[in-house]
This record gives sequence, structure tokens and C-alpha cells, in this order.
Amino acid sequence: MQALFEIGLEVVKVLVGLAVAGSLAYFIAYRELARRAFWGRVTFTLISFKSTDPKRVVLDTLLDLGSDDVWVNNRLLLGQIRAAAEQCSGERPWLWMDGPTMYHVKSGIRHQLSSRFSDGAIAKAVGAPVEQTSLLTCLCAVHSKNSNSHKLRAFVFTKDVLRTIGEDVETWIENNPKKRELLKTVACLWKRYQEEPRNKPEECVLHTVRIYTHKHSA
Repeated sequence: MQALFEIGLEVVKVLVGLAVAGSLAYFIAYRELARRAFWGRVTFTLISFKSTDPKRVVLDTLLDLGSDDVWVNNRLLLGQIRAAAEQCSGERPWLWMDGPTMYHVKSGIRHQLSSRFSDGAIAKAVGAPVEQTSLLTCLCAVHSKNSNSHKLRAFVFTKDVLRTIGEDVETWIENNPKKRELLKTVACLWKRYQEEPRNKPEECVLHTVRIYTHKHSA
């Protein structure tokens, strides 16, 4: 009888735990919906220039993933990311956390990009010829006027694109008026990039991802 009672107690504990977890997930989802702040997904957005018209800025979605997938369902880290996203603004769109936490945030982004696009990593390791591309990334909380919502975007660009837009943002806005808010964000990131201490990577919000692809013979 005592054994059955203990088993029943454990079952109750499990059910209560599931109910609490479910209620918490519902509360978070409801709060994000009410605020129109959707931190449960991350859109990886490549910013580049149109090949046929270099004055035009092009956005390409590389990946659109659940935050759980990017940061392996680390509930503590996801909570810190949500809290940091709530503190972002137009003047400071990037997420900022303490050094150890930022390391894990940046690692999640870097691993997703590398695993999907760096198919030449093993070839490089064994000495085969590869093409190397260095990209900068930065996790930001941005406002979308089309849906009147806030979301997480991991911006991806080359240093040249970041510098070219950042140094003359008003001209780029004039040529791309519908991308005004995006271009202002890029200008903020360029300013931040110039101020970041290169000898203290843990304090940098922009970080480099190296992509290796197979070199094809002509």
C-alpha cells in the first residue's frame, strides 16, 4: 500500500510539473502576442547590394528558425535573450548581455551559419583548396512596420557592405526609401563596430563567421 501511495505521489508531482511548465509557456506566448514581440524565432537576414544595380540594397532570408533550435532549448539562455531583446531600441538595436552569455548567443548563430553553408570546412582541414568568405553577424531586435511587431533578426553582411552603408547612410536611404529603418539600423551597427574593442571579443556584439566552400576549377 505504501509503495502504491509513493508511486501515486510521484505521478501527481509529474503532472503538476507539466501543468506549471505548460502554463508558463502559455503565459510567455500570450505576453509576446499582446506586445507583438515575437522572440520565439530568429530570422537570419543577409544584407547585400543588387548585382545589376549597386545602389539598391537587397535582403535575403538565409534561415528562419525557432529560438529553441538555435540555442538548443536552453531555457535559461532563452529567458535572458528575451529580457535583453526587450531592452533594445532604434538607437541600440543589438542584444547585449554579459560576456559568458554573449559567447553562447554568438556561438548559436555561428554554428547555424557554419553548419548550413560552410560545406568546405573538412576540405580545408585536410588541405584541399577552398574559398573563404568572412562575414559579420549581429543579433538584433527590430521593429517591422508591415506587421507592427518586434522580432529577432541575425543580420549577416560583409564588412564592406557594413562600412559602405554606414559611412553614407543618407544617400542609401535616398536610393532605398522603403528600407529606411533597416539602413538606420545598419548605420548604428557600423558605429558600434568601430567602437568595439578588438582585443576583447567577449565585449563585441558583432562577430566574424568564416564560411569555407569548395573551390571549383574553371
